[in-house]
Amino acid sequence: MLQFDFSTKGSWQKNLRAYDKTTLAVLVLLPVLALLAGKWDAITLRFGLIHAAAIALILALARAETRLPQGLRFVRDWYPIVLITFFFSEVGRAVNVFFPFWLEPYLIQSDYALFGMHAYEYLAPRFTPLLTEVFAFAYWAYYPMIPLVAAAFYFSKKGNAGGLTPTFEQVMNRLCAILYLCYICLLLFPARGPHHALQVTIAELTSGGFFFNFVLAVQQRSSIIGAAFPSAHAAAAWTMLLVLRHDFKKTFWALLPLVLLLSLSTFVLQYHYWVDAVAGMLLAFVLEGGMTWHENKLKRAEQKRSGAARPRTRGVPITPPQ
Repeated sequence: MLQFDFSTKGSWQKNLRAYDKTTLAVLVLLPVLALLAGKWDAITLRFGLIHAAAIALILALARAETRLPQGLRFVRDWYPIVLITFFFSEVGRAVNVFFPFWLEPYLIQSDYALFGMHAYEYLAPRFTPLLTEVFAFAYWAYYPMIPLVAAAFYFSKKGNAGGLTPTFEQVMNRLCAILYLCYICLLLFPARGPHHALQVTIAELTSGGFFFNFVLAVQQRSSIIGAAFPSAHAAAAWTMLLVLRHDFKKTFWALLPLVLLLSLSTFVLQYHYWVDAVAGMLLAFVLEGGMTWHENKLKRAEQKRSGAARPRTRGVPITPPQ
């Protein structure tokens, strides 16, 4: 039976990982933002209760980390995969909390700068069901790609905190950081995608097969108004691709064309403007550089502490026999 030890105060906090801390912060902030946005309703109350339960669970799992059975260990490691999707729908309820207006006219101008017209006006005559299905498959690939890349690190044990390849924990730190950064950007730059701002429905422009209809169904059920800039799809996909570049080189090169197509699909399918995909990609590269620099800094500090902790010989140095 799982037992929680509350006797050693302060010792268990070191079990909190970076993605625990950022997730706990989001769990506290999102209900507050919803209230500031005027959402004083039963949905906000329900979300608040769910958040409180999630906070209690995360802290309990961290406290009992060394004694968790395998099933709870898996939950403790992987819970952000569930929460990041849940958070996305909540961000939509607070997207105008700071700016009670939409900023997509700037994004629409970016489409005009590239295409000379609305992107859908340029792309629609060039659509075919087969081409649309290819892009829809790339867009769909985002959903299995995220957990599969994370699983590669979780089960392979290739990651090394002191080496080039990140550990599973560091991969999850990156995934949470990039998506939470995207959510912050949505609040600071609220903009509607073409579907909502221009009332463009891709199904009216072309048709496809299984993946096209799957993506269309997901968007109809889970898309939020005001989540255009940047593209979280592109940002998270590039983040997960970049972690593969050292010890998973074959997988990296195999996935690179897919991630490129995925980035293109975000505006080809008219869920985003082209600048949203570019911003997501750039955000991923900046985050990877920053996280790598921070991890190397911690590594050097640890090596310095380890070196200082080694016993030193005092007195006259011993000369080995000749």
